[in-house]
Amino acid sequence: MKTFRFAVASIRYHKKALILYGLLAFFAVIGLIISDTLLHSLSQLFSQAKAYVIDEEMPAKIIQEIQPIATIYQNLFLLIFASFLLVFTGFTIFYQQMKRKEFQAWLTSGASSRQWVGMQLLEVLIPLMAIVLFVFALLILFQPFFQQEMITSHLTIFEREDPSVQVWQSIKNQTTSDFGITIPQTSQAFIQNIELNSSEWLSMILKSLRQTVMLLCTSVTIITLVVASSHCFYWRNQQWKNQKIN
Repeated sequence: MKTFRFAVASIRYHKKALILYGLLAFFAVIGLIISDTLLHSLSQLFSQAKAYVIDEEMPAKIIQEIQPIATIYQNLFLLIFASFLLVFTGFTIFYQQMKRKEFQAWLTSGASSRQWVGMQLLEVLIPLMAIVLFVFALLILFQPFFQQEMITSHLTIFEREDPSVQVWQSIKNQTTSDFGITIPQTSQAFIQNIELNSSEWLSMILKSLRQTVMLLCTSVTIITLVVASSHCFYWRNQQWKNQKIN
């Protein structure tokens, strides 16, 4: 409890630096949720597209044509996540260097390095959880807007890749004559066949939110523990060397 109070006080004192961290976390959470939800809704599109076909070989063909779009969403997710890790690691190193004098005062007060590392961890997790709650409130309040934006994103990608045309062309090339199919032949019609109600969209968004929170919390915890522990070890060694010289 004492460490928690110190962490809150430190957050208030270093609010400028932590506001930057909060903005980084906000855009990372939003970006990861959107890219992950796009991937989930693409899976739903495939599930519904299978209902249109009778030929047993066509689902595999649909997967083959939609896979490049799934790869785009996966790469977008990885790009956002990797960018967050890179920027957050740099921020954590800078933040720990900025607090060197505070660490020396902390040791002088008789507190341990373990308590210091725990405080550093709280200083990044508390703002992150505040951002998560804020994003959750935004998703609830503006769910129709998020739904429309994701459908628009689907349309943009589908217009570029145009898998519906490719799938239809593949169907025309089939030699089998004893099957029927009614897959839409335009990207707009293809996307409009995603028949999801508000509760299903909300379920996908919240699932993505949960996965994003777990991923970011784990990453932030590991990076902070490694960087803060390394700085503690380095600063203590420097302190011991200076004491021996004196």
